[in-house]
Amino acid sequence: MVGSGSNFERALEAEMAKWMGYRGVLRKDERWAFDSMMRSFRAQASALGAVPRSNPLEAMFMSVLLEHQRKTRVSEKKKPS
Repeated sequence: MVGSGSNFERALEAEMAKWMGYRGVLRKDERWAFDSMMRSFRAQASALGAVPRSNPLEAMFMSVLLEHQRKTRVSEKKKPS
């Protein structure tokens, strides 16, 4: 099981490294989106590591869902009433 703090951050970085081959085959605009997700994972590493889990990929998925929800809410607030 992955612990919190730096152990989790190392596990997260290792999981992210596994996806670099996938990044290499993406188009330029897709690579930008991929890199943006990776930056989000790193920015949220402390929060993601707060709950021990056996698979850092689960934390990465939660991070993507959280960011999507945040952007959806911001977008909805910008819509004219």
